[in-house]
This record gives sequence, structure tokens and C-alpha cells, in this order.
Amino acid sequence: MTYYPHPRRSALKDHFPLANALFDYALAPGALMIFAYLSYLRFLVAPFVGETCRGVSRALGMSENTVRKHLRALSRCRLAQIEGGKCVPLGWMRREDAKNFFPLPMEIFQFHLTPGAFAVYAYLLNREHRKTFDCIVSANKIAKATGMTRNTVRKYVGELEEQMLIETERTSVITKKHLKYNGALRYRIIPVQTALDYLHERQLTELERKRDRALVRKKLEKQRKASVKEVRTVVSHVVREPEELPF
Repeated sequence: MTYYPHPRRSALKDHFPLANALFDYALAPGALMIFAYLSYLRFLVAPFVGETCRGVSRALGMSENTVRKHLRALSRCRLAQIEGGKCVPLGWMRREDAKNFFPLPMEIFQFHLTPGAFAVYAYLLNREHRKTFDCIVSANKIAKATGMTRNTVRKYVGELEEQMLIETERTSVITKKHLKYNGALRYRIIPVQTALDYLHERQLTELERKRDRALVRKKLEKQRKASVKEVRTVVSHVVREPEELPF
């Protein structure tokens, strides 16, 4: 496992807090992501008057109907409500009160994670050790906390690894009879700035790739037009040639 030096974290600086008890509500990943986004906006903007369903839909890549469905679930749990056509989170904390809360990086929404991957990432941050920034937790526990199956959790862990937000390491367990078995994975949270640098590098590479493809298409189109013009010239000569033959 690669070591990434972590800057000193603070729940009140460059991060926004979510309550540890949030996973006790058994929210769907989409509802959890919407509540986190509303909490992020409320922490970032003061005074926060709410966000429209369309704004949440565009920011998180969900349909408006899906957003409304999850908001109804949040409303039943008394975690959010709609006032004047805008979504507002309830049960908010004060900025100076970081007890019983875990921090999420403010840049997390730049990665455009799927709701399932976001839920897994949030749970790992909830469980991580605040000094070593890692945690050992089984796929069963993650699945139970996020309301997903083990296979689905593994898929979203792969998505987080692909985004360079986490890395995993297999652990082992030795019994009293000195038998060695595979243990749960050790998850290490990579500093979000490292993940952002990797994201920007990938975006730059993709832009360069698109530019190269555009140049190739332009060159091929130019060659195609030249070939068509040449073929038309040859056909024109072939058509005119019998008229020039003497009889």
C-alpha cells in the first residue's frame, strides 16, 4: 500500500460535516447523496435558503423525479423538506460543533460519483481512523450500512479506486491453530488533493485525445475531398476521350 502524506484535517476547514448517526436511517444511496449535497450547500452558503430540485438534479446527475422520490424519503425521516419549491436539510449542526460528526471533503462532488460509490466513500470516511486515515471493515458491514449487496459494494469500491480516492490492501488472520486465512480489506483514504490532481490529469489527457481525434478527422476529410475531386477529374477525361478520337 502506497503511503500518501495527509495534510492535517479539520471538520471545519475544507470539509463539511455529516452526522455519524446518518447511517442509522438506512437511507438509499441516492437519498444519502442528496442530503450530503444539501448539507454541503448549507455549510458553504450563508444564509442558505434552499436548492431547487432541478439544481440538485443537474449537480448530481439524477432525474428530477428521482430527486423528488429521495426527498420524500428524507422528509419521512425528518432530514429534509421542500419549502417554497426549494429543498432544505433539517437537523443541521453549528459550525463550531464538530462532535459526533465525520468530515467529507468539499471537492467530493467534482468527481461526479454514482450514488452507490458516494455512499461507500462516506461510510469509509465515517469508519476511518482519524490519525492513520485507514480502516479495516468487511464488505458485509459496508453492504448492511449502505443497503447494497456485497457484489455491488465491490463494484463501487473499484470505482473509488479508479478515481484514486481510496486504495485497498488484503489483510490476513492467523487463528490459535496457526492457520492463516484471508481477512477483510484495509481501506486507505487517499488525500483528496492527490485524487483531484489525478482527475485533472485524466481530463487533460482526454482533451488532448479529443483534439488529436479532431485533427485526424479533419485530415481524413481533406484527403477524402481530394480523392473525390481526383476521381471526378478522371471520369471527366474518360467521358470526353471518345469525342476526340478521329474516325
